[in-house]
Amino acid sequence: MSDWEDDEWDEKAVVKAKPVQKEEDSSDEEPPPKPKAGADKEEPKKDDQKVIQKDSLAELDIKLQADVDWLTKRLASKLKDASAKGAPHKFLSDMTRSLQLKLDLKEAEQIHKICKDMHTKRKKAEQEAHKKLLEEEENKKKEALPQNEVSDADFFASLM
Repeated sequence: MSDWEDDEWDEKAVVKAKPVQKEEDSSDEEPPPKPKAGADKEEPKKDDQKVIQKDSLAELDIKLQADVDWLTKRLASKLKDASAKGAPHKFLSDMTRSLQLKLDLKEAEQIHKICKDMHTKRKKAEQEAHKKLLEEEENKKKEALPQNEVSDADFFASLM
């Protein structure tokens, strides 16, 4: 393909590009003094921040019904405001997957019933909103059309 090979490449001939100086740096002022090598060891860099990931649900201690209510309110608000696509579904499926060995048949049926009820309520709300939107569009179309209706008396009067 090409006339040269990797063995022919001369690394010494490669010239490093000089950094471009901004106009602000080209003033007559001297550049700031460089810190000594020993000073870096004494002061840690401020840009290096530790990020600690904390699983707050693992440390959660639920003993009373008030703890359950508090957790429900907190999780529900976060799931409603979540920007991720399908966050409530993912949360519910992960929770049931992690609890599937611990749940009894009765508890699993209760969860299924609650989820089914929530789903039907959501579908009804979506259908009602869609129906209202269609009615509003029809009303706008009717208002936009000119009124061409003629009364019976006017119609027969024009014939005579």
